[in-house]
Amino acid sequence: TLVMHDSGVAIGMNWAMRHPERVRDLVVMNGPCWPLLENRNAMRLSHLVDNPWNRFYYRALNAGPGFILPALFADRHRMRKSNQMQYLEPFRRFDERGGLYSMIAGMRKSATWHDMLWSARERLRDKRLLLMWGLRDPMWTIDDLRRWERAFPHAETAVYPHVGRFLPDEAGRVVLDEIRWFLMTQPTVEARLAESPFPELA
Repeated sequence: TLVMHDSGVAIGMNWAMRHPERVRDLVVMNGPCWPLLENRNAMRLSHLVDNPWNRFYYRALNAGPGFILPALFADRHRMRKSNQMQYLEPFRRFDERGGLYSMIAGMRKSATWHDMLWSARERLRDKRLLLMWGLRDPMWTIDDLRRWERAFPHAETAVYPHVGRFLPDEAGRVVLDEIRWFLMTQPTVEARLAESPFPELA
């Protein structure tokens, strides 16, 4: 089972498409898997971060997560200081911030890779999929959720009207219960083994 969120969705789906035999089911939370060139908010953020002055500000002062993350919460005042520090911790040193910068700038520069990825989604059509969406995410909106649903009409969907992008932080217990229920309603172990491509496991 792959549980994916935000930019990790494309990374996880890429792995799943390359190793479909190792994937039983998928959980996607507020994240795209297609080119973002038509997403105005994503392009605005990508251009902003890629500006030389903002790049220096971000790299020198570790401003990225502390500035951007609260705006992605439904209520930015509900993001506890401890949560902010948790997200800032991996980027204390100047040389540790290149990856996050490249990820945001890559929203604009990785369109070809995202297009290739989305075009290969048929490889995962037989996997169970749970879509979990915070509707107060300013960047990945309900239109993105609907795009997932059109591509995977068998998907189960859970929406959270009063939650932003960071479902695990904003509604952790509810999200955990939803995933647990999704896994509990899987076919029985015996049924899965009977259908297994590995006869020695049956």
